[in-house]
Amino acid sequence: MSKVVVVKLSTSEEVIAKLVDSTVDVESAIKQDSVIVIRDAKCMMIQGSGQHMGMTMIPYMLSAIEGEVKLRGSAVLSWVTEDKLPKQLLDAYLSQTSGIQIQQRI
Repeated sequence: MSKVVVVKLSTSEEVIAKLVDSTVDVESAIKQDSVIVIRDAKCMMIQGSGQHMGMTMIPYMLSAIEGEVKLRGSAVLSWVTEDKLPKQLLDAYLSQTSGIQIQQRI
């Protein structure tokens, strides 16, 4: 299973994606300015106004909707690994990229 990460890029985008190589240590890749390969990349955006605000996810690169995207380590300002992501965000991303609806427990 691929690891999911959220990265904040130097261009201000927040991107949620699956690491192609789940053994990659993101911190080491950033420090060494290595290439990080991701797939199913979605850019997270705030939508709406006032009390009707919510988050939406759109393809990070329209030309690579289902393909792999390579990021330079130096372009990543910060990151969050899958185990630190809010469950609701992770479930929404996995539902959107897999087509499988994840039921929320009440």
